Order: sequence, then structure tokens, then C-alpha cells
Amino acid sequence: MGNFYYVFLGAVQGITEFLPVSSSGHLAVLSRLFKAKPDVFFFLTLHLGTVFSLLVFFYRDITASLRDRKVLLNIVIVTFVTGGLGFLSKDIIETFFASSQKIGAAFLLNAFILFFARQKKQRPMADLRWQDALFLGLAQTLAIIPGISRSGTTITALLRLGVKKEDAFKFSFLAAIPIIIAAFLFELKDFWHSAPVVNSGVILGFFISFIFGLASLCVLSFFVKKSRLYLFGYYS
Repeated sequence: MGNFYYVFLGAVQGITEFLPVSSSGHLAVLSRLFKAKPDVFFFLTLHLGTVFSLLVFFYRDITASLRDRKVLLNIVIVTFVTGGLGFLSKDIIETFFASSQKIGAAFLLNAFILFFARQKKQRPMADLRWQDALFLGLAQTLAIIPGISRSGTTITALLRLGVKKEDAFKFSFLAAIPIIIAAFLFELKDFWHSAPVVNSGVILGFFISFIFGLASLCVLSFFVKKSRLYLFGYYS
């Protein structure tokens, strides 16, 4: 397949990781189209590329949240809820990757969720209570299912909680950073005692996912600010 396979999937990962269209669902479907055996390490490398784009894009917000105890506590609550429920439902989630029908149903549910991306009122991120963080953790857990977007689900949840659009966009990803990194390290443990294949295609895929990840964050920020997140529901 050559480097095209790595470049293409790198671009898909970068675009879909942050846009509300589910990166895991797209990678699962496209791997079948390429008739390629799922390469877990390559997929992990693509995720690492988008993690770096997330850290670069939200660098100032990350440093600010570390100085705000309330925001930091809410992030911890979201992380523990998602991590705990995600671990308990791991076996169930894995069945989705083996079923195109289940992934298709998840895409439809994702579209349904996005159509509710409407703001009820406006309050800042600092006004979020622990109950709100608990609800957001539950919403983020749902997005573990391939086909359901994490960003779409959590931003919709925050908008329904009345958080201002700009803050909903920021907090959605600030709360995602710990769980994304934790999931990456959890999957990476399988390779600690082995030597995974790192070729030019894998490295290329990493940089492509990083660049497209930055671009997709810019695009998503625009759609959230313009209250047009629901438009992605038509794609899903």
C-alpha cells in the first residue's frame, strides 16, 4: 500500500479526532476498506500525534487551569468517571470494533446527539459544579463507543448545561487531555517488552495527524462559536 495508506489514515485521524465525527469509527471502517490488518501500534502513533496538537493548541488554557483549583477538581472528576466506567465496559466496547452494524448504529446516535447542540443559557466554565462534572464524565464515557464523537458529545453536554460556547469548547478538551493520555499509555503497555515496527510510514502518519489535528481544532472552534455544531450531525 505504500506511504499513501499511512498519510491517508494520518489525515483521517487528525481531522476526525477533534471534529464531532468519531475518529475510532472512521479508522475501523477505513481499515476494512483497505483490507489491512489493524495495526494497533500505528493507530497509537496517530493518536499520539493528535495528543501533541491538543497540547500545543491549548497550552495557555492548560497552564491557566492548573492554577484554578475548581476547574482542576472538575477535570479530575470527569477523568475518574470516564476512566472507571471505561475500564468496566472494555469488553463490551471491543465488540463494536468487530461489527459494522454496531458502528453504523453508533454513527446514527452521534448524529442524534449533535442535533441537540443548543445553548440554553450562558455561564462561565468556573461556574461548573461537581454534579456537572459528573454528568460530563458520563457523557464522555458514552463516546468510548466507536462511532460516537467525544468532542461532539461533551460539547453538546456542556452547551445543554448552559456553559458559554467558548468555554464549552475549551473545557471539553481540557477534560479530555488526561483520559486521552491515560488511554494511550494503557494501550502502549503491550509494547513495552517488545520492539514494534517503526518505519517511515509510521513517522509520516504521526506528523500528518499532528498537522491535521491542529487544523481540525481551528475548524471546530469556528463552528462552536457560530452555533453550527449540529451541522456535523448531517454528516454522521
